Amino acid sequence: MNSLRALRLLLRGGAHMARGWWTIRTRFPALTQREREARVQAWAAAFLRLWGIGLEVHGTPPAHGPLLLVANHISWLDILVLHAAGFCRFVSKAQVRHW
Repeated sequence: MNSLRALRLLLRGGAHMARGWWTIRTRFPALTQREREARVQAWAAAFLRLWGIGLEVHGTPPAHGPLLLVANHISWLDILVLHAAGFCRFVSKAQVRHW
């Protein structure tokens, strides 16, 4: 990857992060929980597209009721992929607090 392309990706990624932060600060208070979840999912999917990362989902999670998804992720991208596939919340191990 050449330097100009890398800089462009970083700037676009930074702008996308800033737009997400602005949305949370200004729009989220007026949205329902379901609308917030949809925005987070759309934001994560857009971030993946921005970086040229494809997402392929097999199967469908249950539409209603609780669901426990356990993932031993190895990359910071995994969090975006899980959010893009469907809204979720994360619980981390205690050691992460000291990172």
